[in-house]
Amino acid sequence: CFVATPAKVRELFANERLCEGGLLPRFLVVDPQARAMPIDEETAGEARKIPADVSQPYEAAIFAALNHYRLAANAAPHLIDMEPEARRMFVRDRAAIMERAGWMPDPFEARLTEQAIRLALLIHIFRHIVIEKRSEGTFGAEDVLGHERPLRVRDAEAGVAVRDWFARRQSEFLAARRVAERETKWERVRRLMLSRPDGITARDIYSGRTLARDKAEADTMLAGWVDEGRIIPVTPKAGTPGRKSLRYRLAPMQSGRV
Repeated sequence: CFVATPAKVRELFANERLCEGGLLPRFLVVDPQARAMPIDEETAGEARKIPADVSQPYEAAIFAALNHYRLAANAAPHLIDMEPEARRMFVRDRAAIMERAGWMPDPFEARLTEQAIRLALLIHIFRHIVIEKRSEGTFGAEDVLGHERPLRVRDAEAGVAVRDWFARRQSEFLAARRVAERETKWERVRRLMLSRPDGITARDIYSGRTLARDKAEADTMLAGWVDEGRIIPVTPKAGTPGRKSLRYRLAPMQSGRV
C-alpha cells in the first residue's frame, strides 16, 4: 500500500510499456478524490487519533505477518493451501472475468483474480493471528497460525468483494486513459482510410496486431465508429472478383469532404 502524487501516477499510466508489460496491472489504483476542504474552527483543536485498542492490535498483526511470512520465510517458507470450494470459487471468478472481456482481457482485467487471491490470503492470515493485551493500550501477537489451516471459502468471498471495490475505483481511474487510447487508434485508422479511397476492412486493422488483437476486436471497434457516425460500411458490389469483405470508408465530415 503506497501513496503517490496524482501527477506522477498519470505519468506512469501514460507509459504503454508499464501498462502492457504487467507492472502497473499488479497494483490496484484508487483516486480517493482527496480535495481541500474547510476546517471547523470549533473542532480544530481536537486531537484526531485512532483509539489504541483499535490501532495497536492492527499494527501488531501487520508486524507479525511481515516477520513470519516475509522475513523469517526466507529461511523457512510456508505453504498455505485452499479448501476445494475456495479454489473452485477463484476458478469461477476468473471464468466470469474472461467471459465479460470476450476472452481477450486487457492486462488489468487479466490480473483481477490474482488480486482477489492475494487479498483473500491477507484476510486469512489476519484471521489466524492471535492477539494478546499486554498492558493498557499495548497489544502484541501471541501466535501466527495461518499456515496451519487452509484458506476457507468465506475468506475467498471476502477477497473477491474487496477486489471488486478496488476494481471499480481502478476502472474509474483508467477511464480517461482508455478514452485517450481509443482516440489514438481512431486517428491512425482515419489516416489509413484517407490514403485508401476504396475503404479498409477489419483485416487491415488487426493485421500485425498493431491496432487490434484479432478480428473480433477489430469488428467491435469498427461497429462503434459506425454508430458514432465516423465511418460508413460499404457493401461490396456484385461481381467484384476475389473475397468479398465488408469495407469501411470515412463519413464525409471525417474526410473533410461534405
